[in-house]
Parts: sequence; structure tokens; C-alpha cells
Amino acid sequence: MSEQDKSYEESIGSDIFNMITSAKQSGLDLDNGFQNEPLSTPKMTIRYLFYGKKALTALPMPNDVKKQLRTANVLGMIEVNGKPVGIHLICVFAKPFGDVASEQESIAALQPKGLTAFATQLKQVMADEFKQAEQDAQSGDKTVH
Repeated sequence: MSEQDKSYEESIGSDIFNMITSAKQSGLDLDNGFQNEPLSTPKMTIRYLFYGKKALTALPMPNDVKKQLRTANVLGMIEVNGKPVGIHLICVFAKPFGDVASEQESIAALQPKGLTAFATQLKQVMADEFKQAEQDAQSGDKTVH
């Protein structure tokens, strides 16, 4: 694993832990699941979905993903123009969200395959959005998107 990949994993693990901590401090019932939206533009949204295994097994998803689910799970979702274009299982915990006590636990619970797929898709979606903004700027389109 490269230093850049390790740094990215540590950053995401820290972000996940901070989102859980913030939700807990806000008084949310973590067992009922919650969502966090760390980035949104007029065309793209990133959401983190925090849900228990029971809630997720009721949803249609590939069996190989269902087999990876644990007590508490984090999915990364990318939306373009209001529609999901990718949902990736990026972190799984063998205990409820409320019992996650450190960033290190979040980092250890990351799912490399799902996290890599999420990061790859996110880079592509963001590159597409920047390319469109650049084309709009060159064509003189002054519309705020």
C-alpha cells in the first residue's frame, strides 16, 4: 500500500469516526441508522449511509455484499443529478456504532475493496464535473450551476 493510499484510509477512517461521534452528540439513535452528506454541488452529492445489518439485508443488493455486512455498516454513495450512480460498502463494524471508541477502530474496519471502488468512482465523477465546468467557462457560460 502506498503512503498516499494509507493517508487516504486514515483520513476516511477519521471522518467516519467523527461522523459517528457527531451523530451521537446530536442525540441521534444510532441503531436506527443515519446519513451524512459531507459534499454537495448542484450536480453531485456524496453521502455516507450508516445502517445496521438488519436494515441493509432487507434491501436488494448482491449476495457477496450481503455476506460482508456486520453489526454496523457504512456505505459510500455517489449521486449525480440526484440519482445514485454508485453505492459501496466501505466500512463494517462487529459492534454497534455507539460502541466505536476510536479512529483506529474505524480505520481497522475499512473495507479496502469497497473503499477503492468508491474512491475511483468519486475521482471520475469529480473529474467529469470539473471538465464540464471548464468547458462552460471557455464557452462563456456564466450560469451558476
